[in-house]
Amino acid sequence: MRPDRFMHTILVVMKGEMTSASDELDILRSVEAFDEAWARGDYDAVANLCTDDFTFIGSGEGEESEGPAATGPTMRAVLDGVGRHMVSWSLEFAEPYRVTIHGDTAIVARVGESELVMPGSRRRSRYRVTGVLRRTPDGWRWWLYHGSEAQGW
Repeated sequence: MRPDRFMHTILVVMKGEMTSASDELDILRSVEAFDEAWARGDYDAVANLCTDDFTFIGSGEGEESEGPAATGPTMRAVLDGVGRHMVSWSLEFAEPYRVTIHGDTAIVARVGESELVMPGSRRRSRYRVTGVLRRTPDGWRWWLYHGSEAQGW
């Protein structure tokens, strides 16, 4: 991964203690790895990017889990719901992630649009992602992920 690639994707707002450019890149690598693993449906890769007390919160009923081991089944249920109720689901983000770093904690946020294609209808709505990452001996790991539509399913 080339550092210049990341600088076009992320806006970092530093507050509190001084942070290094390597912190910024490491956070973005963790964010991008999570997004890419989710898109591939690679739940083991997602779990490896999380703390042991990770919490996942989605938009719909039952889209909540605690701990990396529970996250895979929750993510599968979300994507299975797409197959049952929708023809397709996609996300588009025109804005970069906003990141605030406070010592060993980073807060990330991003707003975009989701498109749901269901038999006979198509709906676009705002989609929000908020996350908290913690610095660990293994690097920056997700502690909380919250992704949701502005309106429910």
